[in-house]
Amino acid sequence: VCNQTNGVIEPLQSGVLTKLCVAFSRDASPAPGTPPPLSHPQFACAYKTYVMSLLEQEGEKVVQMMREGGHFYVCGATQMGQDVNNVLQALVKKYGAGGKGKGAGGEGEVKRWQEEGRYVQELWTA
Repeated sequence: VCNQTNGVIEPLQSGVLTKLCVAFSRDASPAPGTPPPLSHPQFACAYKTYVMSLLEQEGEKVVQMMREGGHFYVCGATQMGQDVNNVLQALVKKYGAGGKGKGAGGEGEVKRWQEEGRYVQELWTA
């Protein structure tokens, strides 16, 4: 949850995490006067938005990060995970093939990230 900052501040301050975006599709905006959950320039907490929307906004950076050996973790409902996977594949196609030969671009590149353990989804039925 957005107001759970334990374990988040140190990685942001040390540079281990360069940016953290959190989305809540079902939560309404916080009550007026509620302080921000975490004050850090590389932290974004969006109320009433979807993970896929944030992914599309940061898409080029995410694809570049993955092509440079980054890791991408998704936790949530099964349908959301499938939607995120579809957006990620579309972004890989949009920003061109990042590898040479078989498996480069779109579904193949995303599947390779999964096989390498760098794109991990922990999903459950809602």
